[in-house]
Amino acid sequence: MKVTLICPEWKNRGLTTVPFFRFPPQALFQLAALTPLEWDVVLVDANDTPIDFDAPTDCVGITAMTALAPGAYKIAAEYRRRGVPTIMGGIHASFLPDEAAQHVDCVVTGEADLLWPHILHDVCRRQLRSRYDAEFPRTLDFPIQRHISTARKLRFGPLLSRKFGYLQATRGCPVGCGFCSVTKFNGAAIRKTNIDTLLEYIEWEKSNGVQYFVFVDDNIIAHRGYAEMLFKALESVHIQWVSQTDIRIAGEEILPQALRSGLAACFLGLESITPDVLSKDVGRAKEKWAVHYASGIRRLRENGVIVEGSFIFGLEGEDRDVVTRTIDWAKEQGIDLAQFSVLTPLPGTELFQQLLNEGRILTTDWSRYNTFQCCFQPRDGRTPKQLERHVQEAYASFYEIGSIVRRLNPRQWPTVFAASLVTNLAFRRFRA
Repeated sequence: MKVTLICPEWKNRGLTTVPFFRFPPQALFQLAALTPLEWDVVLVDANDTPIDFDAPTDCVGITAMTALAPGAYKIAAEYRRRGVPTIMGGIHASFLPDEAAQHVDCVVTGEADLLWPHILHDVCRRQLRSRYDAEFPRTLDFPIQRHISTARKLRFGPLLSRKFGYLQATRGCPVGCGFCSVTKFNGAAIRKTNIDTLLEYIEWEKSNGVQYFVFVDDNIIAHRGYAEMLFKALESVHIQWVSQTDIRIAGEEILPQALRSGLAACFLGLESITPDVLSKDVGRAKEKWAVHYASGIRRLRENGVIVEGSFIFGLEGEDRDVVTRTIDWAKEQGIDLAQFSVLTPLPGTELFQQLLNEGRILTTDWSRYNTFQCCFQPRDGRTPKQLERHVQEAYASFYEIGSIVRRLNPRQWPTVFAASLVTNLAFRRFRA
């Protein structure tokens, strides 16, 4: 038996035009690792490889975030025309299962890790159900059937190429930002992977030539005790790693531990530099953390860590000069990389339901829910097009040559410095 697992293509390319943001579809790699050994697995990331719809397969599994849902539906239609059973999961199908059911044979809601072997068993018996609803696994220690390499070679210019591996230590987020679907999908409780299992996988990927790792966790330090144990264990494997986190990573006690474990870069969801705005649309946790943004970023940069900050425009309570103030602040802090987005009301979030109730959702063309196009009517008098221009202006200003040169950090190791420089230059070609 053969199963084909597919991630649709980002049609507008977006951040995937920047090498470091070409993340492999982690959910599909996880399902591949959990697939019984009597099955052959074909993984297709349509951003890298064209889909061969005529290649023999016994069933197809598709995952999709909201912006990729229209593409997922088209892929499913092609396979259904060929009589191949189609299964769709992921965050969009989980929150809009009735919509997804109009396009595929089977919808899986929630985290499918434990359900996946049972679904394939039903495929074998030709008893595939139209829907499966997963419960939250209590831990992330699953019965892995095979190691699946996530390694990707990223080129940071003609002279710098590095092989990255991707893995997950924790799931869940207790912050519960109103615009974010992570807490709704993965829960507020932090669930953890056995550290010895992670170390075994890291050593296996290192044997494949991987030395750099990306933890795809939503917040690597959300569970402080686990993070400390993980950092201590990583000291023995001699890698460099990147992850999403919050500003508490710069704390006086935990930062040295993270540095010894190989911390090279971190992604900080800062969202806004205005605490009052954070309290309205984001959450009290980030409102409290905001007072530490500047000092934390300074400490990270003093220790040679690449800092990427993420900012959102369109939050309630913003003033009209928010773009200029945000860009000036980000440059002043010397943030290495910045990501600017339009507030996006993703299905399943409190924000989506609020705007739907208020009649402010402008479209359900999910392809526009890519964080760069405005899909709702702002309350403050700005138009959707103005918000979109804000994002374009922010990228143009932050990544102009003078800004890049002023933000370069000589404290970084040569390889890290080169990666930061080349990624900055790649952002100059990026168009929101």
